[in-house]
Amino acid sequence: MRHAKDYQVIVSDQNQLVFVLQYSDKAPAPKEPYLVYNGSKHALLHRTPNDALLLDYLHEEAAYLLGYATEVLIIEAYFETNEVVYDYKVNVHHS
Repeated sequence: MRHAKDYQVIVSDQNQLVFVLQYSDKAPAPKEPYLVYNGSKHALLHRTPNDALLLDYLHEEAAYLLGYATEVLIIEAYFETNEVVYDYKVNVHHS
């Protein structure tokens, strides 16, 4: 499991959560991704069956909306150049 060192959470005007993650060229391409959330300030993004990314210290509003979300959008990008490498929707599993 890796720890997301830098990410942003955006709430769209339709209250859709968008997680913008710093792309890592060391990580494999997403395959069957999903997000696990247990109601705390942390969520776990399973990018592949063998690659998980901890999203730590969620903002209060993001945590609240995530508690009701069934799906979120993930964007992986180079922050320096704003180049998007991957964008995909994931189902939210509540535990």
